[in-house]
Amino acid sequence: MFEYYNYLISQKQLFIELAQMPSFYKIYNLLKFYLKYSKSKTNVIHSQYGSFCGFFASFLPGKKIITLRGSDIIRIREGNLFEKIHSRLAVLMTNLSLKRYEKILVMSNDMVKYIHADYVHKVIVHTDPLDFNKFLPLDKLRCRKKHFTSYSENDFKLVLFTSINRNNPIKRYYLAEDAVKFANNYIGYEAFKLVTAHEINHSEMCEIYNSVDMVILTSTHEGWPNCIKEALACNVPFVSTNVSDLLFLDLPNCYVTNDSAKELAQSLLNINTNCNHDLRSKISYLDFANSKNELIELYKN
Repeated sequence: MFEYYNYLISQKQLFIELAQMPSFYKIYNLLKFYLKYSKSKTNVIHSQYGSFCGFFASFLPGKKIITLRGSDIIRIREGNLFEKIHSRLAVLMTNLSLKRYEKILVMSNDMVKYIHADYVHKVIVHTDPLDFNKFLPLDKLRCRKKHFTSYSENDFKLVLFTSINRNNPIKRYYLAEDAVKFANNYIGYEAFKLVTAHEINHSEMCEIYNSVDMVILTSTHEGWPNCIKEALACNVPFVSTNVSDLLFLDLPNCYVTNDSAKELAQSLLNINTNCNHDLRSKISYLDFANSKNELIELYKN
């Protein structure tokens, strides 16, 4: 979001102020925040997330837009009791706030089904864009030698799993592990190696994608997964559970299947690592410039 914000500022077509909302327990700071923006001459307030952020911002005066990204409107299916309660509260606050927004932006067509029927007429699919100057194809051998020295000789097919928190119940790291194990057991030797990027600086992620043979996504749900966008921009194929709009992309050498580890393993086996398909061009519509034009039109209206 911050990179996109900087891009919008650099274009000088919109005046945008980025305001960070205080945490829900900082009552005094929340009151100051509310008083500041309730008296300002802001034309449009654009909440960048649902949950408490969207709920609180919905009470500010003036025209309002909200962007929903996934977990703020879709309840989690897995996780411990605390995580499930937190998810239910987040979704509840989102739903309670939607009536006070003029427009509701969602990441994918799939997300529309989670919006209450009374508010579907407000929905616009506006996927977060990608910086195509930052994510692009690079020399695979050079990147692999730098980041995965032990596998630099291409003895393994590297399968990348990305998540800030590997224990996130939405991401299901265990399912990715099981899928790789099934694939190796089917072949009879360790051909696939699962690698993670949960502690990698984002500035290095382009090289990480270019180091691997494929990306695996095992989430219960997603708005529009950034890891898939970034991988495709680097011409790296993926295997994924059926989330977001991925099933309808119909990309060569990429597979969307169900939540079965065996089915995911079969998809890993199906990927041809000797192919060089132009996956990047298939998502070129998600670049900053296109998104900016859509956003300007939305704000003006």
